[in-house]
Formats: sequence, C-alpha cells, structure tokens
Amino acid sequence: KILKIETADKSIRLAGDTMGGLVQINVPDNERDAPCLASAQIQSLAGYGQKLEAHYGSAQDIEWALDATGKLLILQTRPLHLSDRGGERETRA
Repeated sequence: KILKIETADKSIRLAGDTMGGLVQINVPDNERDAPCLASAQIQSLAGYGQKLEAHYGSAQDIEWALDATGKLLILQTRPLHLSDRGGERETRA
C-alpha cells in the first residue's frame, strides 16, 4: 500500500541515444513535478526492495531504471549505511 507520494521538481532527464550513450533532455513544464513512476511501478520497486533486503539481510541502496517500454530494471544494489547520515533510522511498515 502506498502511503504517500512526494515528487521533486525535475528540469532535466537522462535518456538513451542512438549510439548507446545518454543525453540530457529538458523536461516539459507540465511534467516537471509529476511522479516519474505509476503506482504499479512503485509497488513493483518496493517488492524488489523487500526481496533484496531479505536476500542480503540488510537495507539496500538500490539503483534502478526504466527501459523504453517502461519495464523496471534493477541496475545494482549495495548495503544502505544509515548510520553514516548522522541521524536515527526511520522505520516504515
């Protein structure tokens, strides 16, 4: 269940180019503060996060991307070091 959605203002995005690299694209004004993921994608990403945390036995910092069809791809994961941030860990259920 999604409890809250917060979006950031996005002025540019990265997209693949025809040579296999990345290009920066200006985000149209009407999309700048829109969520970049649909609810189903958010739930899918959360599910991957729970599976990765269970597999590795700790919270994970997960890098992800969407392919041209909107399929969610996990690029890499590594342990999330919350103690390095100097604050208390917030637990969400």
